[in-house]
Amino acid sequence: MGALSTLLTMVTLQNAAGEVLYTHDGDEDSLAAAIESAIEERVELTGAVFDGLDLSHVSFEKGRLEAASFKGARLDGASFEKARLTQANFALARASGVNFEHAELTGAVFSGADLRDCNFEDVEAGRAVFSGADLRDCNFADSGLGRAAFDGARAQGCNFENSDLREARLNGADLQGSNLEDCDLSHATLCGAKLDRANLEDSDLSHADLTGASFRAANLEDCCFDHASLQHARLDDANVEDASLRDAELGGVQATAANFEGCDFTGAHVEDMKTDGANFDGARGLRR
Repeated sequence: MGALSTLLTMVTLQNAAGEVLYTHDGDEDSLAAAIESAIEERVELTGAVFDGLDLSHVSFEKGRLEAASFKGARLDGASFEKARLTQANFALARASGVNFEHAELTGAVFSGADLRDCNFEDVEAGRAVFSGADLRDCNFADSGLGRAAFDGARAQGCNFENSDLREARLNGADLQGSNLEDCDLSHATLCGAKLDRANLEDSDLSHADLTGASFRAANLEDCCFDHASLQHARLDDANVEDASLRDAELGGVQATAANFEGCDFTGAHVEDMKTDGANFDGARGLRR
């Protein structure tokens, strides 16, 4: 059963079991009017089903939509500001330009969705799934994204500044040109991720798995890579000035013309590093 059932001028919102969550019998018979009326009346729309519907530019602001389903829906320009969307499902939705600011998205699913230019500022999205999604030019600033999954996501030009990405999965994600300044990426996995020209200044990547990741021409100044694995990573032309790489695994790293000025390599394993033209002025603990 879907969310929409129309009888004369009556519109009902339903869950997957066909149970009616809300009935709208006002002057307007549109689904948008029913949704906005239900939210205004603070009706709980837990488990509501909106799969495949065109909900472009509809306001879901402050809606109570836990476990709601928007699979394959069209949501371009909609607003979910301050909405409660724990465990909601947006898989394969077309949702460019949507505003999710301050929303509760813990455990929500966005797999394969088109989320270009969305605003996720200050959301709580721990354990959310963005795998395979198109996130180009999205804003995730100041957000809680611990244990979230971004595997294979297209996230070029995104802003993650000051976000919590502890234990997040970003394997194979394309983050080229993105801003991850002052992020907590400790214990995260970014195997094979592309971070060329990205800004990660002052970020914590301790204990992270960065095997095979690419940081070409990236800004890694003042980053913490303690106990991280960067085996076979690419750091050509990267700025790694004053970073801490204590006990890091750097075997096979390609770092042609990289800047390691003032870095701390104490206990780091640097076998087979390729550093032609790199700058190590003032570096400490380097064992070649």
